[in-house]
Amino acid sequence: MSFTHPNTTRFSSFLVILFIALLFAGCSNNRSGSGQRNTGSSQVQEEKREDQSAPPVQRTPSKADYNIYIENSGSMFGYVARPTSFSNSVYSMITDLYAKEVAAKLNLFFINDSICPQKPDADPKDIQLFIKNLSPQTLEGSGCGVRNSQLPDIIKQVISAAPDKVNILISDCIFSDNGGNSSGSLDAARNSLELFVSRELSKREFSTVIIKLSSPYYGKYWIETSSRTKKWEVLNGQNRPYYMLVFGRQDKLALFNERIKFKEYAGFDNSFSLLPPAASHPPAQIIRNNKIGDFRIEQPATSLVINNATPGGREGAGNDFQFCVAADLQQLSMEESYLSNPSNYELPANYTLASISKTDPLNNESQAGYSHVFALKTTDLKQNQEVFIKLKSKLPEWISKTSTTDDSNPFDATQQKQTFGLKYLIDGMAEAYADKWEGKEQFNITVQVSRDRFAAHGSSSSFPWWIIIVLVALVAIIIWLKNKK
Repeated sequence: MSFTHPNTTRFSSFLVILFIALLFAGCSNNRSGSGQRNTGSSQVQEEKREDQSAPPVQRTPSKADYNIYIENSGSMFGYVARPTSFSNSVYSMITDLYAKEVAAKLNLFFINDSICPQKPDADPKDIQLFIKNLSPQTLEGSGCGVRNSQLPDIIKQVISAAPDKVNILISDCIFSDNGGNSSGSLDAARNSLELFVSRELSKREFSTVIIKLSSPYYGKYWIETSSRTKKWEVLNGQNRPYYMLVFGRQDKLALFNERIKFKEYAGFDNSFSLLPPAASHPPAQIIRNNKIGDFRIEQPATSLVINNATPGGREGAGNDFQFCVAADLQQLSMEESYLSNPSNYELPANYTLASISKTDPLNNESQAGYSHVFALKTTDLKQNQEVFIKLKSKLPEWISKTSTTDDSNPFDATQQKQTFGLKYLIDGMAEAYADKWEGKEQFNITVQVSRDRFAAHGSSSSFPWWIIIVLVALVAIIIWLKNKK
């Protein structure tokens, strides 16, 4: 006859009770996180916590060394023959690099077929004198001489001269060759630049920012159209475009994008960026503004996860569902007209881009630290879906409109806004980025949207499997104790 000791019986009962308690606790926790929508006051409190989501943590980027290269070919004389917005804007940009603590060190150069140092490690006094003394005479006496160098060669020098620094070329970006028949050389120039930039991108990743400005021009404008008999005309204050081409690693450009407001400089017209993949995921978070239907924002909001998505409203009426994402696009250095054009974006087939707007952080704290708000809408809310918004990688329309192969009449209002051969040069660089990262978008934001709980799907599961393990262990212990007695 077997006999079970009372202590063993009590111990076994205790283990069973403990197991049941753990089982109910685990199931309770699973239910609370399973994606069931809260109601009443608890839901209001949840929404308050989401609305008060903190702005993104802002890491202070480090300063970088900057090299400024001003082209000193003869076609640049007209910008510096008199005080113009060219000098003012270049001065403003260089001053901002120094005064806003963007640059650790500023080095000033002239450039044509060679690089001519002017002011290494320039201080404010050096910068002031350098800009004040800009003139055709200083360009001629720079030590470089005055040559009509081919622009692709100038760009190559700037990109490769100091790859660990941020390099800025200031040029009219007019393509000219020594033979005077520039139109026949444009394809070759594009291919040459594509090959060079592709090779440089294979060594390291860097971004390219293209900024277009304009300034009154005084003096000879050299005409590139080969059919033109007279090769120059004298301009007397007509506006001509010029460009700042910025090359540098994205981390080194962080302060530039944040603090240099070149859109405020005199004569600013447009801008565009070519970016490597490392720069294509801007800071973003989900906000509750302008929502249609209901949902729960998984915290932190920067994790970009939406659970308990319900179309229509709290009563579930209608099929419309809409949520908003706030993103910081300052790093893109692009003109607002390009960023705010819905046709430049790609979304899943069942979603549309309902609106793009600038943020209003003064009236909405959840938008602090971000530049744009995207409203994404659908009438076909899936059970679980990764909803993406991508800015397509394509050249903006202004580059084509700015480029020309006919500059025969520099007094024409349209030609005064155009640059001979510009599109071929920009195409060469853009194609190098496309060769390196085929199909790469300018940026990509992906939001996980679920009607219940997104994290409960896929390979990960919210079921508390550890309880089963504890159950098996407890049963084994009870059986062992009984057999022992």
